[in-house]
Amino acid sequence: MVSSAFDPPVIRFATYLAPALLPFYQAVVACVGDRLGRPTSLVVGTSFEQFAAGDVDAGFL
Repeated sequence: MVSSAFDPPVIRFATYLAPALLPFYQAVVACVGDRLGRPTSLVVGTSFEQFAAGDVDAGFL
């Protein structure tokens, strides 16, 4: 998929908390995207350096 200048940027979330609650985090991320009209993604975080590197915008800490 090619992104154009008119596509809103993806808000990238990561979770660093209990994996058993992943469905809850997915629901929250989807709700944020719906409310803001923006695409979102969620990954299981591996390091807080992901924030510094610009790989993640927001997180569940």
